[in-house]
Amino acid sequence: MTLALAELRIGDVLEGRYQITSSMGKGVFSSVCRALDLAENNREVAIKVIRNNEVMYKAGLKEAQILRTLNEADPRDRRHCIRLYRQFEHRGHLCLVFESLRYLPIPEKRTRL
Repeated sequence: MTLALAELRIGDVLEGRYQITSSMGKGVFSSVCRALDLAENNREVAIKVIRNNEVMYKAGLKEAQILRTLNEADPRDRRHCIRLYRQFEHRGHLCLVFESLRYLPIPEKRTRL
């Protein structure tokens, strides 16, 4: 099974540490996969793989810069902004490694009857 843009497959290991476990979704500009960080005791992470073109690459770098600024301004995570762990390049694609949000509950939308 190929997981979108960078032709990733379940079981592939990126950067010698991220083992792909599943696809989480894809869009026009990027795809996201779930992975285990083998260098961090198999911590689950989400990896956003940005489309391999100059405009998207630059936009991805800007996104990473903004997230690093937000994360550094809130080291105790009181504002609950997603954590960007690191970034790397794979086959020309910019990859952003995020905390996994798998176990966080999504609030139900309340409607009045």
